[in-house]
Amino acid sequence: MIGYTKYSRLALRSDKMAGSVFYRAFLIFSAAALVLAAASAIAGGIPKWVTKAPEDKEYLYFVGIKTDALALEDGKRLAINQAVTELVEHFEIRLKSRYYEKKTEIETTLLDEIESKSTDVRVRGALLKDWYFEKPERGFDVYVLVRYPRAELEMERQRAQNDLARKASSVRGILDGGVNDVAKGDVRAAYLAFTEALGEAEGIEDEGLRSEALEKLRALLQGIEIEAVSGEEQRAEAFKRLKEPLVARVFVRAGGARVPVKGLPVLFSTSGHGDCEGVVLTDEKGFASYQELKAGALAGALIVTATLEPGAFLPYAVMPKRDRDAVEPYIEALGLKRAVFTLGHVAVRNNIRVIVSMAGPDSGAASAVEGEISAGLSDAGYDVVAMGGGKADIIVTGEVRSRKGSGNMEWTFSTHANGFIRTVDGSTGRVIAQKNYTAVGFGETEALAEANAFRKLGEELTGRLMERMAEGGD
Repeated sequence: MIGYTKYSRLALRSDKMAGSVFYRAFLIFSAAALVLAAASAIAGGIPKWVTKAPEDKEYLYFVGIKTDALALEDGKRLAINQAVTELVEHFEIRLKSRYYEKKTEIETTLLDEIESKSTDVRVRGALLKDWYFEKPERGFDVYVLVRYPRAELEMERQRAQNDLARKASSVRGILDGGVNDVAKGDVRAAYLAFTEALGEAEGIEDEGLRSEALEKLRALLQGIEIEAVSGEEQRAEAFKRLKEPLVARVFVRAGGARVPVKGLPVLFSTSGHGDCEGVVLTDEKGFASYQELKAGALAGALIVTATLEPGAFLPYAVMPKRDRDAVEPYIEALGLKRAVFTLGHVAVRNNIRVIVSMAGPDSGAASAVEGEISAGLSDAGYDVVAMGGGKADIIVTGEVRSRKGSGNMEWTFSTHANGFIRTVDGSTGRVIAQKNYTAVGFGETEALAEANAFRKLGEELTGRLMERMAEGGD
């Protein structure tokens, strides 16, 4: 085993150098270097500080060791890393970003110093006091001695504590701002504030602040409510707009108070008979009013629900995964909250006499569309009579024709069906409405594609026709 210090380097020469003047000079130089190294070393050539770090009032000392390093440079780097890791732990830095920043800073400084010729070069308060290596039969054993001023260490501790306190105070301010937003009914701003506080608390590893932010976020989501206010007392009339609006109210609970929430989208919808799906924003008092519902012809109670859709009003927020997992159930529960309106029995319209007559180049297609419209009106409660069957309240006439699509598409044919429809008041001759419509049908054959196109056209014409009749006639 051969010992080396930073004051010497032993280079092995070839046998050809033996006996030369240069070789003898080299041996003398190496022997002198080893004697100097031994002056500060214990038995075996290893310095005393390797087994017991120095102690004094001005500096703290840290020893780093790496044995069996494949290369000397690797040994230096890893020994320094060990010493600096122990050193930085004394800073008591809780912020991870600052911890790694400081560790990298000192390691970089020491790596620069270890290549320096100087034995005591101070850079940014970090000092490489000494270093030593040995070259056993395989690998390198490297030892470094790092010292750091006690006064600067204390200053760094104080800086770390101040930085942590400042960041914690900032998180506290964000939370307080979110509470104020809730008190004003601004749930979007409050949601953003609480999620931001979550992320900041995670960054400074303050579990107390994180738990508080998470609890406030949960309370916010649980505290948003929707209720039915008015509109239930009325009866819906078939195919007509409601006489009174359905009114829902959205509020958030804040310190025992019910604070109205402005600007939240409320979805009004129903299933079964009736045509209702509309979104209304809440006003200054948290009210959302909807009156566009048109009831169907089937008798029975009509149930309308007003719901909140969190995805439509909660802004996107970046949260740590564990916090997002904790919050998601409350967001889902918010989407299940609803106000329910149960309206009186729907009146069936059965006293309107209607004549339907459709024409076109293809009498079969015209007859099919006419039958579709007649069946739809009949199901809706209208009294459909044949042409010449007597006086009618409403007369529906029109024309249908078709044209082929672009041809065979992956063994599928397409046909475009065009229809013109006119609705006339049977007593006055006044045109209630008229319009052109188009539908596209597909099928494995041209005939099937055409049949599907006319069927879809008939459905479209029937729906539009009943809407216009509800708006323009009794």
